[in-house]
Parts: sequence; C-alpha cells; structure tokens
Amino acid sequence: MNGAVLIRGRHVLTSAAPESVTDGAVRLSAGRITHVGAYRELAARFPDDPVHGGPNDIVTPGFVNAHGHFSEALLAGMAEQYELDGWIRELIAPVAPHLRREDA
Repeated sequence: MNGAVLIRGRHVLTSAAPESVTDGAVRLSAGRITHVGAYRELAARFPDDPVHGGPNDIVTPGFVNAHGHFSEALLAGMAEQYELDGWIRELIAPVAPHLRREDA
C-alpha cells in the first residue's frame, strides 16, 4: 500500500476547469491532491489505491479556510465574562478602529 487514496463521487466539484466531473474521483497522496478525473480512469491507473465514497456522493476537493481573525489574537483572554454579542460590543467594537493591518 502506497498511502494514497481515491475519493469517489457522482459529482466532483472543482474550482478549476472543468468545474465538475461526473462519476469522478480525487486522488490524495501524502496529504495532497495529485489527480482529479474520471473514476474509471483513476481506478485503472491506480488499482492499489483504496476507494472511499461512492457513485452517489459529492466530492468538493481543495477547500481552504482563508477566513481568519488574526488581529483578535491580540485580545485573547480579555473580556471572557461576556457572551459573543457582549464581547463584540464591549471589547471588539471599541478596539477595532484602532487596529492597523500591521497589528494583525
């Protein structure tokens, strides 16, 4: 076993061309996407890879969480007595206008 895996789905939705692959698969190896294509082609090319998912699944490879609150790291541990709404109102709202991009 080489540590790679195929993730199969009826629809593989990508963020590149083609935008979707019907009856497709995504091959992962060493934590990275190495191939996206038709399931039959990838299964024939990599017959030793275990297959997860199935012919009725939807696969959405490559999502990356690019939403961060880095400037709030400066405020960690402050105003812990508040619920979210109070924390935003009492701490974040007064401080946010004074934070610069460099602070984050």
